[in-house]
Amino acid sequence: MQPIIFDGHCVVDDGKQLVEIPVEVIAALSVSGLIFVQREPTAIVERRLKDITRTRPVRSVEEIELHQNQAMLVCEGYAKHLRLDLHVVPAGDEGSFASVVASILED
Repeated sequence: MQPIIFDGHCVVDDGKQLVEIPVEVIAALSVSGLIFVQREPTAIVERRLKDITRTRPVRSVEEIELHQNQAMLVCEGYAKHLRLDLHVVPAGDEGSFASVVASILED
């Protein structure tokens, strides 16, 4: 089977609340590893404000920080439920990301 890298979110902001993607959805993908890409909330807000290609709710730095924290908790729950390691990688750290992907593919 070919390796696949899936860029997904474990929570989705529907404008009213964060909707958690159920672990069953992630389990159905038969993932081999979990990588959480973490970024400074201020950088996320800036990027979202510049992106005119998508319509998103406007969120403050504090709200984005809370959303990212909740996403981390959900992802930790996936890892526990699926008995997988969770790797946290800073956004933009391509070397660390590549290293983690390689280690997941080796297992």
